[in-house]
Amino acid sequence: MQYINQIIKASRLLNFVSPEILQPLIDQFNADFSAKKLHAIIFFKLFLFSWAFDKKSLSLRTIAENSKSLTFKELAQLDGNFSAEKSSLGERLEHIPYQLFQILFEQIAQKAFTLSKNQLSSNKKLTELINQSRILDSTVITLSSKLLKVGYQINKGQLSFKASIAIQGKQIPIKALVLTDKKYSSEDKALPKLFDFSKKNIIYIFDRGIQRLQTYVDIVDSENHFVSRLKAKNYNVVKINSLPKNKETDKLTIIKDEFIVLDKIEKENNNKKQTFRLVTAISKKDNKQFQFITDLTDLSVIEITELYRYRWSIEVFFKFLKQELNLENLLSYNENGIKVHVYLTLIAFLLTWIFKEQNNIRSFKRAREKLRFALLDMLMKHQFQQGFLAGTKSKELLNPL
Repeated sequence: MQYINQIIKASRLLNFVSPEILQPLIDQFNADFSAKKLHAIIFFKLFLFSWAFDKKSLSLRTIAENSKSLTFKELAQLDGNFSAEKSSLGERLEHIPYQLFQILFEQIAQKAFTLSKNQLSSNKKLTELINQSRILDSTVITLSSKLLKVGYQINKGQLSFKASIAIQGKQIPIKALVLTDKKYSSEDKALPKLFDFSKKNIIYIFDRGIQRLQTYVDIVDSENHFVSRLKAKNYNVVKINSLPKNKETDKLTIIKDEFIVLDKIEKENNNKKQTFRLVTAISKKDNKQFQFITDLTDLSVIEITELYRYRWSIEVFFKFLKQELNLENLLSYNENGIKVHVYLTLIAFLLTWIFKEQNNIRSFKRAREKLRFALLDMLMKHQFQQGFLAGTKSKELLNPL
């Protein structure tokens, strides 16, 4: 019964990427302009099939081979003569509008977040705070300049670009950007691109990569919040708050809770005072001091430090992207192709993640395997039904009323 439910949930999963969802986006970006055979929907299905069924890292060669697979043709309902050459796939990657897959990714991400159970901690309030938060960070991908056609130079003979991502809740990537311009080598330029000030009461969590202090003011003025670590040393304490009895976590001892004014911000805003909260803690392991800055005044010092502690989950996510999803093994070295590859990979991740959560599967790797088997069983069920219908029609022809 459990396996039957998995098959049902796999079929429902495909509704997230049904032609009814895809076609308006394809029309919006005129994605099939000049496409003779490898239309956007077929290209998308071929990538997902290859991602699900190819256990090794993807390449244009393996995707081209998968296009000849009878299993793929049956699942995609294509003619038996269909196939796609490696060169055609490369050209399609370079020219199909990446915005199509960016919007599709963001749509699925919102659904994934809504569907998730989101019970991240035994502490109900902390879970609610984490679900209200977006954790921001970037990972840098560097390749030989002989391969990569875009990016900025850090080391001689190499080019780099950034994948800047915001995650929410249970490590759900909610927004992602591929940034190739050199100005985005600074997190002060890159991470604010992930802000969504059309929404209110989001808690943005980020590390000390953002050094532009005015960013704190921008977040507060947008009716959102933040938690970060303070790098600036020039500030004035305007109030010292008393510490609670419980001032320890398993890793930190809280030693100060203060309201401060940052000198630089005060000067930039014509001496207008902007008050922030500064929580200072010491590591139990090595006595290293940490300073957490926020605009949140109604949370306990423990809740603030625990919120920032959850920032580590995005580091785990980046490691997973590179090691498990092989994000660094690019299918294209063209800017558009890189963006298409990144968004397609995130879409495949989200679909598998939803399947994993709905079926209470612990391991992502195991969920990917079970999804593969569920898709094959869907195909067998379809073939059986088609065969049964064909047999019924033959019987009617042989035994007319």
